[in-house]
Amino acid sequence: MKNKLMTAALGAEAALCVLLCALGGSAEAVLSFPLAPIGNWLRRLSLSGGAGNALAIVLYVLICLLPAGLCLFRWLKGKCFAEDLLLPAASAALFYSLYLLINPAMAEARYSLMAKPALNGLVWVLIAAWLVLVLLRLAFEGKRGAEKCGKLVLFALAAVYVFCLFYQFPAEAVGEVRALNEANTVHTGLGLSWFVIILRAVAAAVPCGLSLVALHLSRKLLDAAVEDRYSEETLILSRRLARFCRAALTAEVLLCAGVYLLQLVLAPQLRSVSFEVEFPVSSVAVALAALLLSRLLGESKQLKEDNDLFV
Repeated sequence: MKNKLMTAALGAEAALCVLLCALGGSAEAVLSFPLAPIGNWLRRLSLSGGAGNALAIVLYVLICLLPAGLCLFRWLKGKCFAEDLLLPAASAALFYSLYLLINPAMAEARYSLMAKPALNGLVWVLIAAWLVLVLLRLAFEGKRGAEKCGKLVLFALAAVYVFCLFYQFPAEAVGEVRALNEANTVHTGLGLSWFVIILRAVAAAVPCGLSLVALHLSRKLLDAAVEDRYSEETLILSRRLARFCRAALTAEVLLCAGVYLLQLVLAPQLRSVSFEVEFPVSSVAVALAALLLSRLLGESKQLKEDNDLFV
């Protein structure tokens, strides 16, 4: 995937996430994204009248056929493999899940309060399995298989962090503020609690933002290393990535500790507090992996230069 195309795709995802969050995203909706909002929209469209119902049926069928259409496209291109059989299965899961989400009474009768996350997860499990199998095949395909796999992994991680940054954390913060307001009939004195809720969301979002920057730098380093792993540009990019990851890891752990200590100090004055230690494990893992990659490439160039001197 080209860098410009990847940036455009992530920008479109961010805009969509902001829009959906502004339209009523909540903490519960995080686990139900995106099928639950689509199901609600199709239900409203279906109930708007005869023409709306016909349009809703057409859209329902088209949305559900998207994975199968991708499988057909790959087959016509001669690039269909065994793992692509998961795509028609994902379409079948979409027909089932989206139908129940359009008819929430049926969904709740079968799956109780966990209907939306369960039905949404059914589709995502199949799509995630397909993506993992595709990446595994690409990693061992041809001389540039590892490069393609690495770029796709970086893009997938970036997409996850964009979702967390622009939808999950804002939606969870909005949900907490809404629950706090509903639990207190008098809203005077809630300002500090609102501030801490927002601060917790920011503390969770900052590692994602730093991880996005680390992934961007890793992508540039990967491109440079593919061209010439011993070039001066590769060395400069590896050192830049190493410095950034070191600073990012320091900021992430200090921010996590700082928010926890601040809540502990302000606890008597707060009406909403969380003493769960939410250490950003995935963000730290990404930063550490990028740091190790940068150090490895930098040391390999230094080793080559030393060997050249002996020769």
